[in-house]
Amino acid sequence: MLSFQWCANHSGQQVHGRWTPLMSGTVPEPAAAQADSVDSQDTERPGQRGISRTTLVSLSLASFVPAVAFATGPLIIFSAVGAMAWVSAVVSMIATICIGASVIHFARRYVASGSLYSYVGYVFAPWSKKIVGASLLGAYITGVAGLIVIVGMYLGSFLHSLGVESAAQLGSLLIIGAVTIVVIAVVAVRGLDTSIWAAIVLTVVSLPLVLFIVGASVVHTGIDVAAQLDFASFEISGALRGAALGMVVLVGFESCAALATETADPRRNVPWAIIAPPVVIGGGVPIFIMLTVPGLLAAGDDLAAGVSAPAALAAQAGLPAWIGQFSDLVLAIASIGSALAFLNYGARLVVRLAEDGLLPPAFARVDTRRGTPVAAIVGVAVASLGWLVASASLLQNIVEVYTMTAALVIDLWVLPYILIAVAAVVQTAREGHVRPWLWVASVIGAVSMTWVLISGLVDAAPGAASKMIYVMIATIAVLLGVFRYSRTRSGN
Repeated sequence: MLSFQWCANHSGQQVHGRWTPLMSGTVPEPAAAQADSVDSQDTERPGQRGISRTTLVSLSLASFVPAVAFATGPLIIFSAVGAMAWVSAVVSMIATICIGASVIHFARRYVASGSLYSYVGYVFAPWSKKIVGASLLGAYITGVAGLIVIVGMYLGSFLHSLGVESAAQLGSLLIIGAVTIVVIAVVAVRGLDTSIWAAIVLTVVSLPLVLFIVGASVVHTGIDVAAQLDFASFEISGALRGAALGMVVLVGFESCAALATETADPRRNVPWAIIAPPVVIGGGVPIFIMLTVPGLLAAGDDLAAGVSAPAALAAQAGLPAWIGQFSDLVLAIASIGSALAFLNYGARLVVRLAEDGLLPPAFARVDTRRGTPVAAIVGVAVASLGWLVASASLLQNIVEVYTMTAALVIDLWVLPYILIAVAAVVQTAREGHVRPWLWVASVIGAVSMTWVLISGLVDAAPGAASKMIYVMIATIAVLLGVFRYSRTRSGN
């Protein structure tokens, strides 16, 4: 849920009040029956300018706000696994890279604005797109809510350090969440050019602060390599459970594939943007776990009291209190930027679904003056706020709300990952192409993602999070019903 991608909402043109990809018409999306052995042609037009590879990769990485991933990811996995948490993080990285190989197979062949939703349609029947569309739509809605919870956690920790005792309570979370959702919805409606570059600025500002705090913690407590390499206490089941939780840092890594129609050389540049987050962010988390586990152990009381990981590490390292407070504020702002990105991409999916007749046509319209899909943005924002209110009303504290929401986001996202991995194998085999490395990666990715779902049934911790796989199934079923109703009403 920390891996939320920036996708500009200026990558299209308005045609009769509908949102149309800039190059639509030059890159048709054939039905599954027509897609066999068909490669889309490079859609760059003579003289056309597009996003460079460096910019696209920078946007892909900045969308994760690495400081938030490196500050929060280790705590999430460590809380479930303990000192051997780095093993789980490595497993998560490998699994995500393998899924990335499957996605890149399609990104090199097709220039499509719908990312996974579009790619599976080149291989499977229309049912696959509906399932992926429903799953991703649910993931974006709950993903925005999850990021708002992270904002509330960091901002609540900041306010609590200033003496606002009620800042960590659920009521405060709902107020912060409502205000934040309104703010990001307004910014999304106005356009995201400035916000996209703000993500890069926030990365530049926030990451050095987290690095400084982690460095101070290492100097104070050491790394304790022996304990973290003590495989005598290693349990495969625990490592796999931690790996499933580790996916929270990386899900959505492929979302900037939707920027394919904006880059000058999409079939070369998009694969780099897809694989960069699993390698850089996924590779960084195990390192940060190794560096911070001793500090997290020493700061156990502060963490139990609701203090954020960076602030707790700063306190136990003997740094001035204002450094921990400032880190909370910076990371809260960075998380708002990530929530804004997730809202924007979710809205783009809504537009695409509406254009395909799976949602009411009103969601496909864009503002004539600003060129933004206002109805889609508002729809995702309202649905996200609804999830936040519903989950907060059922649970006792902010940590439980986050845990439940994160579990649901992971469950909703892994199904599209399984389908894209299978699709890569099926397509190449159908065409008679022998691609052993792609097949191995796709199988590893599909098996890993399948385990994430299975673990939600057989190895789930007690509490609301253990029920999220059933909520996932119900969510997809409800959205498929909405899709069917919309198509019936539109006469398709």
